[in-house]
Amino acid sequence: MLTTVWKCDSVGEERGESMKKVLVFTAFFVLVVMVNFPTAQESPKFKARVRVSVTASESIKGTVTSYINRELRSLQDVELVDRDEEYELKIMAMELSDAGGYNFAIALSAVSLIKFPNQLLSNVVPNSYKEAIVKLTSGLYYYPIQWLITGPTRDLRKLCSDVVATFDTESLEEGRQSHRKIQDILKNAK
Repeated sequence: MLTTVWKCDSVGEERGESMKKVLVFTAFFVLVVMVNFPTAQESPKFKARVRVSVTASESIKGTVTSYINRELRSLQDVELVDRDEEYELKIMAMELSDAGGYNFAIALSAVSLIKFPNQLLSNVVPNSYKEAIVKLTSGLYYYPIQWLITGPTRDLRKLCSDVVATFDTESLEEGRQSHRKIQDILKNAK
């Protein structure tokens, strides 16, 4: 099986600047959590709320969606949701065919979106600004990675598995690490 994977940083050289912003937000949220939950007895476990969006022809959309959802459900810390997501995995699937119309390959373009957690902001701003802050930040996303995977049509299940593996290591793992750091800071602050 020949599978090709291309990864693209969403903002090129500016990715470092984006990561600095994420770290600043993370530090801010640590303070929010410390103020709002100082007596937490047991550390909450990381749980990613993920929404999947697949754009494809009707002939493969259901199959791609099923394979992607199955792979995501196999991750113990992922909850598939239809709304109020923290992460969104957007996939565009396309069948590649020759001049005679024979479908010989599949291309899966994927982008990982991380939603800005504006509900935490609403906990620290004055009541008079809460509605405005939530409204202003409700559609903000950070997209750390976008990638393209291609391979033979017969390997669609494996290609979908590769999409989820990349999403797991490139997006969810960053969230897990941030969660562990926050839990360590909270534990040491007690």
